[in-house]
Amino acid sequence: MISLIGKVAGLFRNKYMLSLLSNGSNALIGLLTMMLLLRSLSLHDMGEYGFFLTVLLFFDTFRSGFLSTAFINFYAGASDVKKDETAGSAWVIACCITVLFLLCNGVAYFFIDRVQDSSIRLFLKYFGIIFTLSLPFFMANCVLQAKQLFGKLLILNLTNQGSLLIFIITLTLIDNLDVTKVIYCYMAANLLSSIVAIVCDWSLLGKLGSSTLATIRELFNFGKYSVGTSITSTLMTLSSTLIVKFFLGVAPLAIYYAGSKLIQIVELPLRSVAFAAMPGMSETYNRGDQSGVIKMMQKYIGVFSLLLVPLCLVVIVFADYAILLLAGEKYVDTEAPQILRIYMLITLLYPAERFLALTIDVFRMPKINFIKVVIMVVVGVLCSFVAVYLSGSIYAITLSSAISTLIGLVIGLGALNKYFQYIHFWNIFRLGYAEIMSKTKVTWQKWFAPNS
Repeated sequence: MISLIGKVAGLFRNKYMLSLLSNGSNALIGLLTMMLLLRSLSLHDMGEYGFFLTVLLFFDTFRSGFLSTAFINFYAGASDVKKDETAGSAWVIACCITVLFLLCNGVAYFFIDRVQDSSIRLFLKYFGIIFTLSLPFFMANCVLQAKQLFGKLLILNLTNQGSLLIFIITLTLIDNLDVTKVIYCYMAANLLSSIVAIVCDWSLLGKLGSSTLATIRELFNFGKYSVGTSITSTLMTLSSTLIVKFFLGVAPLAIYYAGSKLIQIVELPLRSVAFAAMPGMSETYNRGDQSGVIKMMQKYIGVFSLLLVPLCLVVIVFADYAILLLAGEKYVDTEAPQILRIYMLITLLYPAERFLALTIDVFRMPKINFIKVVIMVVVGVLCSFVAVYLSGSIYAITLSSAISTLIGLVIGLGALNKYFQYIHFWNIFRLGYAEIMSKTKVTWQKWFAPNS
């Protein structure tokens, strides 16, 4: 019994497991929150909130895209002095971006009454306040990921998403819920999370005085490309939302949102592994072992892609039940289940595209990723626009995701083949299969062998 407890405890000390728990709890509570909102809000209000959240996350990309990848690349494996300089300099850049948003929000506030679209009015009214309240929470996420302190990151994310769910449940019980009240809950959750980050010193706010002009410039030179990559990548999601909203309407947007939301069951573990992998890959690169980084990338792609196949098959078969569980009966007879099936097929390309891009960033070549994502977005948006305009069907919007993901995969593989070493793409899956068999054997011996 003691041995079993020790094995379980060791499992939960694994950085990949902690990262998965951190992102998993975040996504699970977010999913529960979305299920509650889909059942509590009208189709119109749900469409407005989906639009508000999509646009908000797009603008947040200016901050997260500029700093997250750059911070981890320069913080992981650095000296203590360099770490302090990186943290302080990142705070300077983050504050400048947030102040810029506040100024834009202040100017926009005087023109809100002239805006006809109610969802755009909501965004213009609240986005600057939300970015300010979430600043320490955002910085703490960067710091804890770079330090690979995924247990603390789990606590912080639970505070954020858990408090949001509690606030929404409370309002649902005591009053009628509408989209404005949901936004108030969102702001309160970010404020609470930021307070926790500051009190626990997870955000390294005290290192603000350690910033240097040289490190600010270093982060800026990397970030100007990574933010471009993040923004243009987010533009794909935003463009899909805008095309559905303005060509098909708010109700179809809610249906599209319900159908595409469940791909988080793929993005969640993929994002978790990437979060845990990036600091280690950066440290390997900083030691000068480029071949080691390539081998790590191949293992991640191969293992994740092969494990994804049975999951996709299960979701495709039971898509109707998945939508029923997520959104309720009113979405089951809509296009949502078929949208989910199409997106699950597309997600089979995600591991290769994402880890190729991550490796290019680790190799300090963010410009390549930026150019790649620009091409992906331009082609994807054109395909979406033409397909929806000609067909008038919500299914057409999934076309852009498939085409853009495939383009990103091909460009990323070509860049690594050109600048570093030739990668036989199909060998990645043989390596992944061998890794799965090896890990399975070790795990079986550890947990189930008679003498273990």
